[in-house]
Amino acid sequence: MTAADVARGAMLNEEELWREMVRWSGGLIHEQDGLLFVAGPSNYLRVAIRMDPGVDAATTLRRAGEFFDASEGGHIVLVREPDDIDLARAARAVGTSRRGPSVRWPSTRHLTCRR
Repeated sequence: MTAADVARGAMLNEEELWREMVRWSGGLIHEQDGLLFVAGPSNYLRVAIRMDPGVDAATTLRRAGEFFDASEGGHIVLVREPDDIDLARAARAVGTSRRGPSVRWPSTRHLTCRR
């Protein structure tokens, strides 16, 4: 097993962790066109994750905003460094606040979007 295999497995595991937490909380899971949105009962369980690096940062943020604006409260944009550095820059440019670093591997940052 290579380091790339381990990193890919960690990312897939993290995505499933978010799905499972929202399932148990009775929330909503929406996956479409390379993005995963999970919406649970608290802001901490309202997360946008870019699963396909081919989806550009602006599209990711726009679609996350559209999805979460349909309900109340803010959401978290999950940023995996260094792969999502474009997403981190774009999120900061539109006024998000930085949370992190997270203890998860690979390095993950949470950028909180408040509306």
